[in-house]
Amino acid sequence: MLLKSTIKYIQKLHHNQIRTPLDIYVAETPKLVETVMAGKDKILEVYTTDLPYWQKCLPNDIKIESVTDSELKRLSSLMQPHSIVAIVKKNIKPTAVSYTNQWIIACDGIQNPGNMGTLLRIAHWFGIRQIVLSHDCVDVLNTKVVQASMGSISHVDIWSVDIEGWIAQLDHTQIQVLGAYLTGKSIYKTPPTSAGVLIVGNEGKGIRLPESLTNICKVTIPRIGTADSLNVSVSTGIMLSHLMKK
Repeated sequence: MLLKSTIKYIQKLHHNQIRTPLDIYVAETPKLVETVMAGKDKILEVYTTDLPYWQKCLPNDIKIESVTDSELKRLSSLMQPHSIVAIVKKNIKPTAVSYTNQWIIACDGIQNPGNMGTLLRIAHWFGIRQIVLSHDCVDVLNTKVVQASMGSISHVDIWSVDIEGWIAQLDHTQIQVLGAYLTGKSIYKTPPTSAGVLIVGNEGKGIRLPESLTNICKVTIPRIGTADSLNVSVSTGIMLSHLMKK
């Protein structure tokens, strides 16, 4: 039987009362937990209604506790829990961003957890290992972000920075810096390349960086229909599919 203190602890993790300072997040559903296992982050504890399966899958040093369906429902953030809740420690990332032969996604003020999670999943799909966030982006350890990422959060190093200062110090003669705007050069006129920085902006305001940052090349996806904008994660995927084309 689960202790009340354990239930309260996990419920607090869902609501960020203790999550961020500890770099800990909650992962749910078997598929998501398996994706986390294959990444860099460390699973600390598992609570499951399917103990025999997870005892076979997980290393011996991970605490695994059998729970009932009703107990799992109290631990879960989902309307219909899926057999497992895992407590995960975010990996210790390198001390600095690497610009060598790789793309980096830079996010300016992304607020929607679903968009952030999808951006992490897109980064994982394209083999992008680094994401840089402005300080006012949504918390990446947010349970909704983790769920939307489908575990891809465990495969990406994430930095929170002063985005304006970070962009300003990039040397555009050494690394290509592209900003996704509604107006700009067609992305399809930019040759695919093995490295660069793609900046994507806030859902309502777009990229909010000052015009004085002259090292950003503005690019856009040519509009064919009459919609006024594209979802930020959709447009990021479209742009990367061109920029990283083999």
